[in-house]
Amino acid sequence: MSNTIFVVNAGSSSIKFQLFSVSGDGECNRRMKGQFDGIGSRPHLYASDEGKSLVDRVDGKCARGEA
Repeated sequence: MSNTIFVVNAGSSSIKFQLFSVSGDGECNRRMKGQFDGIGSRPHLYASDEGKSLVDRVDGKCARGEA
């Protein structure tokens, strides 16, 4: 069974996050990263998994023509 670590960095207008899995020997591997920025103006949420975009939304709508 692996453990996970969730890291959050909250700034004045953005929140960045990363999710790591921790193997039995203590090795950390990043599973996901993302950020929520434009807080208070034009919100944008982006998350990716190993370079593949999982979420890319601006003002609640898909960004960059995604379905």
